[in-house]
Amino acid sequence: MKNKHTKISYSIAKGFLLELLDHHDLMNDTDIKEKIERLTSQDNSLIENESPSRIVIDRKCRVYLPDYSEQEAVMPYLAKTLFLFFLNHPQGLEFRKMHKHTKELYDIYQVVSEAKNMEAERIRNSINNLVNPTNNRIYEVCSLVRKAFLQIVANAEQAEHYCISGQHGGIRRISIDRKLVHIENEKLKLYFMNN
Repeated sequence: MKNKHTKISYSIAKGFLLELLDHHDLMNDTDIKEKIERLTSQDNSLIENESPSRIVIDRKCRVYLPDYSEQEAVMPYLAKTLFLFFLNHPQGLEFRKMHKHTKELYDIYQVVSEAKNMEAERIRNSINNLVNPTNNRIYEVCSLVRKAFLQIVANAEQAEHYCISGQHGGIRRISIDRKLVHIENEKLKLYFMNN
């Protein structure tokens, strides 16, 4: 039987480690004490990485935060489309003006779902529903984006770098420095350069 490694998020691993240290006499173990001393003396970011990770969007439009984890930030096509849209608009945008960008959202969705055979009309309906100011669909989709990043980062404060945030009725944006964004998908890269 092959040994399978289970991947867990940073926050779960951290909580597990803190609980072990609190409830067991592990701090008296010389190996553990030496390891902790080495990590803290090197000012190593493995204990608590406060600076934001790079964002890598690979050739298949999968989203990673490689400085935190090898785990993909998994989200549905519509959530990934909205995330990439806002990543391409660093100045941000009001949700109520999103209807002016349905073609751009559609184009990004086409790149994200490239390998899938999806009906154009179904995609348009999904995007029209997303940008419709009379419903809450855009908030639900933003919540899916947040959930994807909370599976990887240590806490909600760190997740804010990657989430679509802003005041109700105001400009919404993703705050991450765009110098930290690396796009490997050629179509998406060209699209971002041209917008």
